Amino acid sequence: MNVENRELITTALDDTLIVEAAAGTGKTTVMTARVVWLVATGRVQAEQILGLTFTTKATAQLQARVRSALRRLSDEVHGVPLDEVGEPTIST
Repeated sequence: MNVENRELITTALDDTLIVEAAAGTGKTTVMTARVVWLVATGRVQAEQILGLTFTTKATAQLQARVRSALRRLSDEVHGVPLDEVGEPTIST
């Protein structure tokens, strides 16, 4: 992961974050990591996050990745059941 992507993941919460990039540049990976970072660091609760994509395919991919990552986070780090962690809203 490049420096710019790492900065996107860990940037402050002062403003809405919009990630625009060409196909195959890692947007879904960055968005997934950002959601997990925000939840893991306690900055926001999962259900406070809204992820928007341009296609239903991207929405499905992002939902699957976020759900999987949050499941790993809840099981491995905190031992909290996924239904207690919550889920962000991800839509087209």
